[in-house]
Amino acid sequence: MGIMTVDKQPMIMVGEKFPETGSLNCVKPDLQIDVVNISEVEGWKVIYFYPKDFTFVCPTEIVDFDNLMSDFCGLNATVFGISPDNEYCKLAWRNDHKLLKKINHSSVADSGNVLANKLGIVSKENVPYRVTYILDETN
Repeated sequence: MGIMTVDKQPMIMVGEKFPETGSLNCVKPDLQIDVVNISEVEGWKVIYFYPKDFTFVCPTEIVDFDNLMSDFCGLNATVFGISPDNEYCKLAWRNDHKLLKKINHSSVADSGNVLANKLGIVSKENVPYRVTYILDETN
């Protein structure tokens, strides 16, 4: 099997080390803006990317992830939803959308697609694809 690419960028594959995330701005479940370094979070991590805030399909996907929170928590997994929009856009969307106000996981800002570019999941339109990563305790 050769190297999988998305728009000519090498995509991180199963078994490869997830890159360091550094500090990323986020909106926490209590709708407070904070900073998170996903790399420093202990336990399993479920990290999903979506293209943009304020899109019509993304809320259903986000809520579906959130509906599984009790299962994820039971497995000692932390969930992060990531798009390139900044934390203020995320906060506005969460406050504006009745279903998103109630989600119990952090909405993370990957401003400039820094992490998405490291992962090789950015389209030619400069938005991340819908991709999910599940990281065990060692990654």
